[in-house]
Amino acid sequence: MIEAIVFIMVLSVLILSHEWGHFIAAKLSKMRVDEFGLGFPPNLFKFKKGDTEYSINLIPFGGFVKIHGEDEEKKATPETDPDFNRRFSSRPKLSQAFVIIAGVLFNFLFAWLLFSIGFMSGFPTAVTDANESFIQNKHIVITSVLPNSPASGALLSPGARIVGLFNGKEEVIPKNVGQISSFIEKETGPFTIKIQEGENEVKEISITAREGLIEGKKAIGITMDQIGTLSLSPHRAVFFGFTRTINLIELTAKGIAGLLRDAITGKAGFDSVSGPIGIYTLVGEATRFGFVYLLGFTAVISISLGVINLVPFPALDGGRLLFLIIEAIKGSPIKPIVATTFNYVGFVILIVLMILISYGDLLKLGVFN
Repeated sequence: MIEAIVFIMVLSVLILSHEWGHFIAAKLSKMRVDEFGLGFPPNLFKFKKGDTEYSINLIPFGGFVKIHGEDEEKKATPETDPDFNRRFSSRPKLSQAFVIIAGVLFNFLFAWLLFSIGFMSGFPTAVTDANESFIQNKHIVITSVLPNSPASGALLSPGARIVGLFNGKEEVIPKNVGQISSFIEKETGPFTIKIQEGENEVKEISITAREGLIEGKKAIGITMDQIGTLSLSPHRAVFFGFTRTINLIELTAKGIAGLLRDAITGKAGFDSVSGPIGIYTLVGEATRFGFVYLLGFTAVISISLGVINLVPFPALDGGRLLFLIIEAIKGSPIKPIVATTFNYVGFVILIVLMILISYGDLLKLGVFN
């Protein structure tokens, strides 16, 4: 129940921050904003301030912005519309582009804010030679689990800490990743690995390494990293939050570009993609590990949402921006029926993709096994 509430809150805040960007940009561009809604209808409560109606709605998933003249089905004129000059379509192309791109910018700014708060509070960070002296509470964390490996069969999961190893004769309290790898490589039979999940939950799992996962070595099918807590002063936290945001934007853009390239060449699969069900599961895991982990996870999803919205595909902000560029080049608006049709088709494709990805999430969770 807690995971469901947290999932709804995370999703709502991310969508709301995106829509808030459109709202602020429209106001700054002197466009008339007819409504800014928290959640989706049916309406529970609303009030009007200036030209804008602010509403609180029943369905608690994000929000929406209605900008005057944004989705016009017929051509307006100064004679038929007293607020003609404040229509979205009447403002300069640069102003329209600013409004379209502002949602993505706010997603990135929101991630920067979350990362900055995280570094002030004490953020989980990989230990390196450069930062080792500043990091406290160091521990070894599983960062990924290889499918069809001893680790996946033993239900080891990313994020869990490795706090001990025992082979019946000696017990090792690992201080670095190399120590764990050396222990695993020399074991010929089953051994016990002690895993900590959450704050206090420690489990002992029997597992046997096997050859073939890594060439020339025995392994259990995990990657690991040494993680610690990095706490910074406010001004350093803001700087580190900015650099982490920029780095993740770059990595996410490269990942999505690779996924699109694979989709075009027919090599793409859904194994590395998560939909709402997968994100719900990950939110639950982040919640169990603590507030700061949830903060970082939300920042990562906010960046992903922003980068995906930049893809030039109908129904996404990138598609709207592409239409705007085409209009600027051809010197006349795209016919509303054409834009609407492309957006509807794009929306249907996105829904189908989401259903397929969600089905893949269920397969990963073993629902149909």
